[in-house]
Amino acid sequence: MIPYNRNTAILLILFNRPDTIRKVFERIREVKPKKLYLAADGPRNEKEREECDAARAIVSCIDWDCDAIRLYQEQNLGCDAHCYQAISCFFEQEPEGIILEDDCVPSLSFFGFCSTLLERYRNDERIGHIAGSNYQFGKKRGDGTYYFSNLTHVGGWAGWRRIWKNVRCDKNYPLFGRLNYLSSLPSHAPFQTHWNKYFGMANHNPDFCWDFRYAYTNLVNNRLSVIPNHNLISNIGCSDKATHYIKDYPFADIKNEEIDTIIHPSFICPDVEADLYSQTKEYNSSGESLIKQDDVFYLKERLNTVTVNNHIKPKIPRIIHQIYEDMSGPTPLLQGISQSWKELNPDWEYRFWNKKDIDAFLGMYYPDLIPIYQAFPYDVQRWDAVRYLILYKIGGLYVDMDYECTENISPLLCETECAMGMEPRGNAVLRRMPYIVGNAFMATVPRHPYFKELIDAVFHDNKDRGALYPERSILDTTGPYMTTRVYNNSKYKEQVSLIPAELVAPLTRDEVLKVMDDEISEGLANKIEKSFAIHYFLGSWYEQTKK
Repeated sequence: MIPYNRNTAILLILFNRPDTIRKVFERIREVKPKKLYLAADGPRNEKEREECDAARAIVSCIDWDCDAIRLYQEQNLGCDAHCYQAISCFFEQEPEGIILEDDCVPSLSFFGFCSTLLERYRNDERIGHIAGSNYQFGKKRGDGTYYFSNLTHVGGWAGWRRIWKNVRCDKNYPLFGRLNYLSSLPSHAPFQTHWNKYFGMANHNPDFCWDFRYAYTNLVNNRLSVIPNHNLISNIGCSDKATHYIKDYPFADIKNEEIDTIIHPSFICPDVEADLYSQTKEYNSSGESLIKQDDVFYLKERLNTVTVNNHIKPKIPRIIHQIYEDMSGPTPLLQGISQSWKELNPDWEYRFWNKKDIDAFLGMYYPDLIPIYQAFPYDVQRWDAVRYLILYKIGGLYVDMDYECTENISPLLCETECAMGMEPRGNAVLRRMPYIVGNAFMATVPRHPYFKELIDAVFHDNKDRGALYPERSILDTTGPYMTTRVYNNSKYKEQVSLIPAELVAPLTRDEVLKVMDDEISEGLANKIEKSFAIHYFLGSWYEQTKK
């Protein structure tokens, strides 16, 4: 095992998971650092306090000679803000060190690997990060114990104050985006939509997406990361309690390895092939289908056959709702997309809602909710909120204006009283969620209890409407993060049909861009053919968050 320099300080970040923190802390106890920083976020509610206290109790059992510095929060800061603050405090006190989170179990070799390379590259401006994770699944890169990368894997890592002191919002980021640097960077070009999105978020708010801002800082300064050729960190936290839980996350529970010596690579050059390999595993925008395409075809054929042969009509009122508050009306593009619902569903009533219609509706049916409705800081939150009210009162199908109908929708809704369209798995993977229950395609009978839960969540449970990064705030308070959360906790979950994305949103944003550029492969054509509708994810509402 590589000897660990006990003078190398360690920061351990924890929250409310005594089961995982116990395993991480046991490894730290084995190497006995002389200085240990313990950063614990506060509970979000009283129910959570017991678990937070239990986690803190575990790390209080320091039975070796150690200077313990506790950075304990009484109030909950949130995952991103807490991590960023904890790491900043750590590097204010330490010129270099090791950072672990409460679900990242290190091998014993990890500590010696980090302390050795922290010293070796201490003053080398070419190197900006030392990772503990390896995502190559047995593929060895280069001729050393480690290789160099343009990526910055965190979870279990080590770094220097000289890097972290510059991890802040970059006022020049808009220029970086306009110059389109990522399109010419081989390791990032295939995934530039993903990186540009999160780099933009990271450079908008100092408390959010700290890991992407850290990666951005290294990238724009042309610094490389050290990646071990053996996996030294096992992420055991991908359960339904995890902050960034992803079902079947490809890098969960990778077995830890031990190494005895360090052989330094001959060349300090990034391994582009390795970077592309790991990103394809994690960020592949196509994602893996929730169900096989053959099963999609069978399901679609069965729905169509049952409806035709048995003349079944939906229990859901045959009303299609679309909303566009701007009194100038939708753009020609949106008008063209919208027309598909009228043409393919002639037996359904079509209702278009503008601001005048919405104000009259609220005044007639929900006057008590108008102050809350008007208090939302962003127009898109109001557009989100009113769709739940319309469906609860009137029933029918709501679809966003950037949704195209490709077949008559009746068969899809013939056997349900409440249905929610899923977003593509690729979207969920990029947002580090197991799945996303969308709010762009929703159908229900009037007064369905699940929609009452959605209304309560939007109008009565949202106490902090604007403190988060704007995009995240919108998604959390009125958008698909909220609908996913309500579904997960719903008492009426069994009454809600989740429609697979393959049937109502078969294309991810990246695939939509290919279609719009007329780059339609056979695979994309098959996805479109087997769907009832396509969501184009035009995302015009994002512009509201930039004002």
